[in-house]
Amino acid sequence: MVELLLLYYNGITQFTPGVVASFLWKRATAWGVGAGIAAGLLVAVPLAALNIAPWGINVGLLGLAANVIVLVAVSLLAPRPLVRKLP
Repeated sequence: MVELLLLYYNGITQFTPGVVASFLWKRATAWGVGAGIAAGLLVAVPLAALNIAPWGINVGLLGLAANVIVLVAVSLLAPRPLVRKLP
């Protein structure tokens, strides 16, 4: 039961970088946030399900690192949205 709880927390924590980036970084895009969440889950969930902790580090933290890297990379590579100024 504890393993399922830890797996859940490793997954739900992947939303944190997207929420923080959407409020604090103007270049964050929806594609970047989505890709970051997907990358974080692809790292954290299989490692947690197989009970593998590389270098003794929590797999949720490894997922967060992958999440942030992908979020920043995709957001920087995405074209800047056009902003119209109202008259």
